[in-house]
Amino acid sequence: MVITLCVQHAGKDLRIGWVSLQDDGAISVGLNGRALTIRDFEARQFVWSAFNRETLAFVTPDDPAATRSVIRPHMTFHPPSWLHLTDGFGRHPFEAIPEIALAVQQQGTVPWIRFVSKPVTMLTEARGLRTKGEDRIIRIPVASPQCSVGLSVDFVAAADRASHPGALHSEVIDWHGYRIKLSAQAMPTQRATLGWFHQR
Repeated sequence: MVITLCVQHAGKDLRIGWVSLQDDGAISVGLNGRALTIRDFEARQFVWSAFNRETLAFVTPDDPAATRSVIRPHMTFHPPSWLHLTDGFGRHPFEAIPEIALAVQQQGTVPWIRFVSKPVTMLTEARGLRTKGEDRIIRIPVASPQCSVGLSVDFVAAADRASHPGALHSEVIDWHGYRIKLSAQAMPTQRATLGWFHQR
């Protein structure tokens, strides 16, 4: 199943990203176009521990020298324990071994992805959008194009169906024993960025 994520304004659908729910249980979240992400990664293939868990935030910094442009970036979780960032050329600049099920059981919510679109005025119109089978389109309405749209994607416990207050869109999706929560909000206009959280 592919979920197309669009901003909706003035009767137009504007592409920002997508969610792919794959038959083997994998979950991917991607951005259309380019995004800024962290230039250097301090660690690869490190393991989450059930004890002394430390949360690391790979959030794009304000310093341009610390960032790099990545074409069509997407983050994928392969159950039960492999996570990687992929760029448009199929390279994996980041990968890790997360124990998602254990972490959700212990703490209820496991933060995962944070991305911000480029300004709505710069987004590409999605013409002739069609879905087939179980595919869907999520349209995120904005009152003014003078904003960017931020999307958070977290792993949450089965009992969690709460929406985010003030969100433009919020929903939970169950997939092969895992539950993710998507929430979108309006943000000041900015460059497209991709950041994520990892725990070790």
